[in-house]
Amino acid sequence: MAAAGHANLLLACGKGVEPYLPDLRQGLPAETRVVALGDTLPDASLPESDVADPHWWNAPVQMQRAGRVLLRELCKADAAHRAAYEARYKAYAARAEQLHREAALSLSRIPRNRRTLITGHAAFCHWCAEFGFTPLPVYGVAQESEGDTASMARLLARLHRVPVHCLFTEAYERDRGLETLAEQSGATTRPLIMDGISPELKSYEAIFRDNIHQITEGLQP
Repeated sequence: MAAAGHANLLLACGKGVEPYLPDLRQGLPAETRVVALGDTLPDASLPESDVADPHWWNAPVQMQRAGRVLLRELCKADAAHRAAYEARYKAYAARAEQLHREAALSLSRIPRNRRTLITGHAAFCHWCAEFGFTPLPVYGVAQESEGDTASMARLLARLHRVPVHCLFTEAYERDRGLETLAEQSGATTRPLIMDGISPELKSYEAIFRDNIHQITEGLQP
């Protein structure tokens, strides 16, 4: 709080990722501008639901959009360095476009009838919207929001109605519920980094490319 109180600009993910944000705003000086980048972006909802997936950073197109918002805010806060910010954003946008092209090329090996992305929690709705997949999360938005027995039974019945080849678990965490569903449906499992944190992969690009590799390997014929 002490550090934030001295900031000209404070950035947040938005879309409910930081539930403490309203209280934080109230505790900051009036001149500190708080920008929730995700709140400026289009929503991507869970299937058959109006609950929005807050994990917008998993989609490069959303990262580009957030970058434009950040560029605008930085230029407002520090107009003297506008040219530098604009140059950096141009380079960043090019990297995001390159990631999209790489992903689209890799994912083109996956037939349309295999493009259902079954994950533990709903972290890839934005990603699915960008790359033409149908998200099918087992739990809700949070990994700890595990379904009850009845909802798991309904999901298993749904899995029997769609081609199920691979279920994607949260990297670095054991998901016994998803492993059980995989066993009962005859599918394999592969890990995805859903919240953008990895001890081994140190950059956004490395995490994104690893996820694309896992999805492509898990779903291609």
